[in-house]
Amino acid sequence: MVLFDGMPDGHRRPQDRVERSDRGPPRFSRRFGYALDLHCQWLALGFVSYTLIRLAAGRGREVSVLVYLLGLVFLAYFIFL
Repeated sequence: MVLFDGMPDGHRRPQDRVERSDRGPPRFSRRFGYALDLHCQWLALGFVSYTLIRLAAGRGREVSVLVYLLGLVFLAYFIFL
């Protein structure tokens, strides 16, 4: 950042302008990504809780192997995050 370049305050030369793409993703995509991340976390929590509730109720045989696997993966995600 140039504090003084001989130009009055607020006046920049065209070559000094910063492109908007250098500032990061647009606001909409950040908000969409945040909402998508929250949705994925709730989905993962649902897999973990479903598996644990079925096991606690003694109905563990009704849960498929894939749900057990996803539950373990998401549980490891929450523990090691």
